[in-house]
Amino acid sequence: MRPNEKIQKLLISLFNTEELLRFLRYGPQGEEILSKLPSMKVSLDEIAYETIDLLQRYGLIDHAFFARLVRERPGRTEDINQTYKSWLISFEHKNLVFVESKFDLRPDNYPKGSVDALIITALKDELDAILNIGQEVYEVRWDTAIDSWGFPYHWAIFRDAYGDTRTFVATRAAEMGETNAATVATRLISELRRRGHSPKCLAMSGICAGRRGSVFLGDIIIAERLFKFDNGKIEAIKTLTPDGEGITETTVFNDIKTFNLRKQLKIEIEEFAKQWEPRIGRSRPKSYLHQRKWLLDKLYDYERHIGPVPSEHRERETECYSWNKILAGLMEDKLVSVHPNLKLTKKGRSWVEVERSLNPDGWVRDSQYSKVHIGPLGTNARVQKDPELFDRLQLLLRSILGIEMEGSAVGSVAEEAGIPCLIAKAVVDFADLDKNDNFRLYSCDISADFLLAFLLHSRLLVYG
Repeated sequence: MRPNEKIQKLLISLFNTEELLRFLRYGPQGEEILSKLPSMKVSLDEIAYETIDLLQRYGLIDHAFFARLVRERPGRTEDINQTYKSWLISFEHKNLVFVESKFDLRPDNYPKGSVDALIITALKDELDAILNIGQEVYEVRWDTAIDSWGFPYHWAIFRDAYGDTRTFVATRAAEMGETNAATVATRLISELRRRGHSPKCLAMSGICAGRRGSVFLGDIIIAERLFKFDNGKIEAIKTLTPDGEGITETTVFNDIKTFNLRKQLKIEIEEFAKQWEPRIGRSRPKSYLHQRKWLLDKLYDYERHIGPVPSEHRERETECYSWNKILAGLMEDKLVSVHPNLKLTKKGRSWVEVERSLNPDGWVRDSQYSKVHIGPLGTNARVQKDPELFDRLQLLLRSILGIEMEGSAVGSVAEEAGIPCLIAKAVVDFADLDKNDNFRLYSCDISADFLLAFLLHSRLLVYG
């Protein structure tokens, strides 16, 4: 049998059609190769044949190709090794005397030793923040590997605050939500353990919605307690009105299970947060409230002839860069008028005067720095846009600080795996009607920055 036929037969024995296409997609020039393959309506034999032909033309059948096969199917290493030998004999080393150790295709781009932290994210933006900060702030090189299901993950070796090395693995779920987060966490913990790289802790960074008045946009919430607030049962209760009409009401009986941050770890985080300084190199955005206050305040000064028109003010680009949105909101609230020129309404002027009376030293601006809060974080299956959500949730857990979509599932996996869990998420909105996309990238970055900094500082997570 010719080498190409052996490789074709090997691919057919290793993969079904979907698995083979996924293997190719995450390989070199994957999308280009996939675009040139025949339709999936043809047989696996035909797709495998065309795959070998394309890979040869691109010069992609090499040691790395066979090593990737081993990473995909470690249980078939011996079969892959034999095919690799046949390929070498035929195409490269006619007179080579083979030494078995030269054909050890076990992957060398996997973490060595134990993994100090497995970091899970739910979104591409969140994973990008982890990888970018690792590379730009800590100057590490992330290597990429493919897990047994064909999904990529990344690992790198960092230097911690004490001069020792720590190995982190980072990946993201295929999509948002608890099921996807739990699946990738479970799969990678199992796979890393099977390869002798058992993770010492499970961590997560990213974005969440915060409780207005308790946290601010861009602040970081460390989950002291993780809980799923849409568990339980809904019971329909039918009652009769005085005129005999039937009314059906639904009552939710919540079934709350929490996953708690270890107390020693909480104390360590509290102490670390006092000295932590962000290093992401990205300035904190201005909230819409900050920009509204600025515009109203400067317009009030202008009307009293003690300042320029706000649109020409030197601070406008830094203090009110969402000009159109802010102006539209103020007009809707009847605080300003634009006919014939921009001016405060009576209601707007009264608002500024009350604000100045309450704050004689000047209106309260956004804090320059993100704060770190430690408290309960709820998990829900759906994106929330409900102004009254936290009013209802405080009946379940009075001190709740935020909500997100994956944390309790990751906490559950960590509990079953017997390792600590650390969730650090930054507030991107308040789960109400006033969404502020200015904070999305900042919140991804700031949560990643804090998580990596703490993981490199913590002694408890590494030494117990």
